[in-house]
Amino acid sequence: MVTLNLRDDCVARTATNFRRGMTDKRFLELEITAWLNSPERKRQLAGEMYYDGDQAVTRRKRMVLDDDGKPVELKHLPNNRLVNNQYSKMVDQKTNYSFGRPISFDTEDKRYAEALKEILGARFRRILRAVGEGAWIGGKSWLYPYYEAGELAFKRFPADEVLPFWADADHTILDAAVHVYMVQVYDEREQAKDVVKVEVMHGGGVDCFIRKDDGSLVPDDYARSGPYITETDRTTGEARPYNWERIPLVCFKSSHHELPLLSRVKCLQDAYNTVLSRPGQSSDWPARGRLRTLQPSGLDWRGPVAYPPTGRHTRIGPLYRLLKWRLFPRSCWRGLMVCSMLLPMFRATILTPSSISPRTEADRPL
Repeated sequence: MVTLNLRDDCVARTATNFRRGMTDKRFLELEITAWLNSPERKRQLAGEMYYDGDQAVTRRKRMVLDDDGKPVELKHLPNNRLVNNQYSKMVDQKTNYSFGRPISFDTEDKRYAEALKEILGARFRRILRAVGEGAWIGGKSWLYPYYEAGELAFKRFPADEVLPFWADADHTILDAAVHVYMVQVYDEREQAKDVVKVEVMHGGGVDCFIRKDDGSLVPDDYARSGPYITETDRTTGEARPYNWERIPLVCFKSSHHELPLLSRVKCLQDAYNTVLSRPGQSSDWPARGRLRTLQPSGLDWRGPVAYPPTGRHTRIGPLYRLLKWRLFPRSCWRGLMVCSMLLPMFRATILTPSSISPRTEADRPL
């Protein structure tokens, strides 16, 4: 287990491949900055967002191309964003299957079993279930044991808050770990602001820092740095420091690959939300009139105009709900070509054949 030299700004340990002159503290600053923006952490955060219902369909926009060929949003159109969170149901199902039943202890000493039940009671089972749920959401989750007022306690760390440094390729032994989390504090103007705190766990204990906006780490004067456990001697009154033989973090993994469940089902969840939201796009239109423009087919007219896929007509199509062209039989209205358009809140106007005058070449629709 590695002991980091963080308080003294000295040269890093020589057992690493760091370039000469880089300190452990500077190494952690670079590693934390890179990890906060890494694709792995983005997948973990996406798993949390999808579980809470904040999915891609909630940010969908109905877009068209303007005259310059650039996408613009049509805000007047209905834009249903329906979410049926099958992903959260899968996470709950897998969590209940793995951690739904209570823990049983099989030992010859009944007193020892009773002591274990007291320590690993209902509170521990709730934390353990939350750790298992976080393993499915983030690919892995962490259980942190510690002592509080002389009693053994446990805490859960989500995957997006812990940066591990593994000693082996199979990710079974930890050299060190960094716990990054955010708290809200009040400044001198009594305004709430977010502060990023960093706890570095290594063989020598834990060191607490505050991460600045530029990525640098400064010591946290309000947090306790030092050994993991401090016990006061009842006879002498002296504080005795104790450290764990290993890093006090237990990793729960969804699989050997440590992939979030969302990485396997995201495309299915997004497709399901899209199919669910699409049928309501046309049914949610307000009451509107119908405009029919009739064009005699006997004139020299070549039929409907093939509008280009860009420009004004791309916006007019969704705006006026251009439906289709259809050709009536010649026995009905002398074979008139009908252009049907739906206009929001527009009164119907019917142009009969008697009211249509022959058109010239300049009168053809563009």
